[in-house]
Amino acid sequence: MKARKQTQDSTRVASDLRPSKVVPFLPIKAWYLGRKLFEEPYHLVWLHSGRLSIRSGEAPGAPPRHSENVDMKTIVSKFVNPADSQNKSVFFETNESIPRSGQKELGAEYSKFFKQGGKLCEGDIAIQFDSDSSNWSPYSYLVFVDWLKCNVDHRQVLGGLAGNAKWDVIPLITERVETKLRRGFAVDGTRDATTPTATRSQTKRKADDDATEESGCSKKIKVEET
Repeated sequence: MKARKQTQDSTRVASDLRPSKVVPFLPIKAWYLGRKLFEEPYHLVWLHSGRLSIRSGEAPGAPPRHSENVDMKTIVSKFVNPADSQNKSVFFETNESIPRSGQKELGAEYSKFFKQGGKLCEGDIAIQFDSDSSNWSPYSYLVFVDWLKCNVDHRQVLGGLAGNAKWDVIPLITERVETKLRRGFAVDGTRDATTPTATRSQTKRKADDDATEESGCSKKIKVEET
C-alpha cells in the first residue's frame, strides 16, 4: 500500500513538472479592425511561436466564430505601461504584406473597413482589454507585454492617459473617413473616379474636413508624447 502511494505521488509530481498546456489569453472589451468596431466578447491569444490571434468568445475553448491572425513581423506596436493603473490597451499599425500561400489574409472578411498598411486608421488594429472581466489577470498582461518586447521590433510604451486619448480619437477619425467616402473621395483624399465630379460646395467641405482632420491628428500625436 505504501509503495502504491509513493508511485501515485511520483506520478502527480511528474505531471506538475510538465509544460503547461494552458493557452495564455486576455479578455477584450472592444476592438477596432481598421474602421470596424467589435464590441461583443473577444479574447487575445499569444503563443511562444510568435503568433498572435484575436478570437471571438470570452476565452479559449470552442472553435471561434471569427478570428484574425496577426503577423508580428509587419507590425508597429504601442501599448499601455503595465505599471499604469489606467485602462490597458494595445495599438498595432500594420505595414503592407503579401500573404503566404494558403494563409488567410488579415481582415479579408472586412476589406471594406480594413486594408493592411492603410492610412488614417484603415490599416490599424486597436484593442481595449476588459479589466472588469473575471478572466482578467494583471500578471497575464505583464507577460503579454514581455512577449511583445520579444516579438515586435518597433514598439512604444504609452502612459494610461495617452492610451485613453488614443483610443478616444479613433471614432472621430473613423467618422471623418466615412464622411469622405460618402462624398465620393477615397481614404487618402483623392477623388474617386467612379463618382460624379465634386461641386464647388463639396470641394469646400472637403477642404474644411481636411483642416479639421490635420488638427485632430496633431492633437493625437501631441498626446502620445506626454
